[in-house]
Amino acid sequence: ALRRNGVRPPVLALTATAPQQVLASIVNQLGLVDPHVVNTGIYRSNLHYEVLRTVNEAQKREQLLRVLRDLDGIGIVYAATIKQVQEIARFLESFGFRVGMYHGRMGARERHEMQDRFMAGDLHAIVATNAFGMGKDKPDIRFVIHYSLPGSLEAYYQESGRAGRDGDPSRCILFFQLEDRRTQLYFTGGKYPRPEDVRAVYQALQRLTMGIDSTPVTEVMASTDVPQTKARVVLSLLKDLEVIGRRRDGRITLTKADLSGGNLDAIAAIYRTRADTDRDKLERMMSYGQSARCRWTLLLEYFAEAEAPEPCGQCDNCLDPPDEAMTA
Repeated sequence: ALRRNGVRPPVLALTATAPQQVLASIVNQLGLVDPHVVNTGIYRSNLHYEVLRTVNEAQKREQLLRVLRDLDGIGIVYAATIKQVQEIARFLESFGFRVGMYHGRMGARERHEMQDRFMAGDLHAIVATNAFGMGKDKPDIRFVIHYSLPGSLEAYYQESGRAGRDGDPSRCILFFQLEDRRTQLYFTGGKYPRPEDVRAVYQALQRLTMGIDSTPVTEVMASTDVPQTKARVVLSLLKDLEVIGRRRDGRITLTKADLSGGNLDAIAAIYRTRADTDRDKLERMMSYGQSARCRWTLLLEYFAEAEAPEPCGQCDNCLDPPDEAMTA
């Protein structure tokens, strides 16, 4: 808002590892002109990347037991859903592993206690959704296992990169099963509002603000059949597009009360573009899991960084080159 009003304060934009298109989007959204970009690079020679291919859930669990029995130190096992986290934690406990759980439905006290146990080294592993990790700077994490396929290579690198921050050798293991793609596509399908959701939220705003200047967010949520998570996504985008405003007391004002059906369809098209982008990222993630090439080279190419020598000599494909890449 300051920049739109002609004020030009110094701007420092920080982000986790991101591909070039994300960096370009940040520069564009902040209206930066010829910014100085500092990129420290992603290559870390102590991280050993590998992919274990499985055909079903039973084989995946057998592989998990075998890997954890061979691994020293403490680590993270990432799973896609809360149900999966709970099932895997119980499964590992039944074989005598000292594990904990972490997910968004746990109470704050329970999450903090589990985090403290992990940080103190009281667990062999913590089984978690991607809710775990941000701001948790434990330098001696020796392994990060992805039991489920992440939705993108940037998500995978950020999460696996929590291993080995002390510089000592650490393993980053991805369990790859073709059916995991369906889970990620399901997440993508449910993530973005449909055109009818955009229309329903906007029409609710029109009704609720008729004759008054604002309405509570809770009233908007209660006035449509749109799931609350999607309604909040729509409201967030409408705010970004300056269709609505948000007062300090949390009430919403409708600043553009006469948008046409075409305008609303254009807003919905933004979500379609984002969904297409997510699907493209998932396909790149699938290609990584199926590839016979050096893992580090694949990551460096994705983030448009200078290539590491191929072979890197430490990932699974370099140490034990496969005859051919797995095909879908």
